[in-house]
Amino acid sequence: MFGNKFYLAPIWSSLFFLCGTVGTYILSVLQGHVEPILPYISELAFQTPEMSIFAFVTNFGSAFFCVVMYVRSVHLREFFRLRTKEGDKIFKIITFYWWCALAGAAGVAAVGCFPGNLIPIAHVTAGNIGFNGYLFATCLDVYFSFKTSPEMCKPWMAWSRLFFALMQFVTQVISDLAAGVSYVLYKGKLEDMVHWKPADGGHDWHVVSTFTEWTLSFFIMMYILSLSHEFRLINVGQVEISWIPEKKKLLNSHPTDSITNKLPEHKPKTPDDV
Repeated sequence: MFGNKFYLAPIWSSLFFLCGTVGTYILSVLQGHVEPILPYISELAFQTPEMSIFAFVTNFGSAFFCVVMYVRSVHLREFFRLRTKEGDKIFKIITFYWWCALAGAAGVAAVGCFPGNLIPIAHVTAGNIGFNGYLFATCLDVYFSFKTSPEMCKPWMAWSRLFFALMQFVTQVISDLAAGVSYVLYKGKLEDMVHWKPADGGHDWHVVSTFTEWTLSFFIMMYILSLSHEFRLINVGQVEISWIPEKKKLLNSHPTDSITNKLPEHKPKTPDDV
């Protein structure tokens, strides 16, 4: 299906998020819907047509990211199944890793579906789930990176992912704290927050919050991009699909073979059978 070219998938995923976000930002600024100096990423989707574009980018990009992370989890399972004797514990961690990535993708997709100016509670909740899901997935991938080093993951890549995880944590904490302070100090109208001016109060804290949010998104994309490193070692073939009713009928007609989950072998006829 993809062959040995699946290492391009994380690159496409990162570029899609990057181009979609930057494109939405440019359109929002040209329309005069946001201030050109560091708006919140989610503020880019407060008006149409940016709202529709941003929803498409977050939903399609999140679906693509789920495919990438699923292949990553299967790759890790295969590695530990063949090369180590970790037991069931490592596979439970991989499953939790997959669910964290899925939660991150679902949260980001929901951010695009629930604009902050229309459904603020759902928007903020989805954003926290998305960023924290990505953070936990990155931290767990750091663990797997050192665990599989140097056979699958190079040491420098493991340390790079540790740096990405630390920066995600630091920037997320700073962004949340600065946002809280800026909202307390803000003295303007609620509907005018997308055009936050220095005279409205708390502007410096607002800039710190928005800057660290953009930085956080950058390090998330860097983590996704880094998965291309291990994907150069794998080959992704076609998905095999079996027809369950027909298979069950064959298995039930041969009880002995159904125990071993194997279909009956068809032996060629000999002259004696004729």
